[in-house]
Amino acid sequence: MPRGSFGGDIYLTYYYALDDRTVFNTLKTYGYPSDPSKLPGRFFEGVNWRIPSNDPNDSTVDPT
Repeated sequence: MPRGSFGGDIYLTYYYALDDRTVFNTLKTYGYPSDPSKLPGRFFEGVNWRIPSNDPNDSTVDPT
């Protein structure tokens, strides 16, 4: 529980247009890159789905 609640987990999703056929060969040959900006195609957005419990603006942890 502490790993997910206090920022240890990483859950990122990147959205790209499939307008470049080489993306499939790139992923098949080299796997998913550590830097998503290296993928071919138009980048739309990146979403961080993890919401930490200890966010100072919206704390869901009892301070006492």
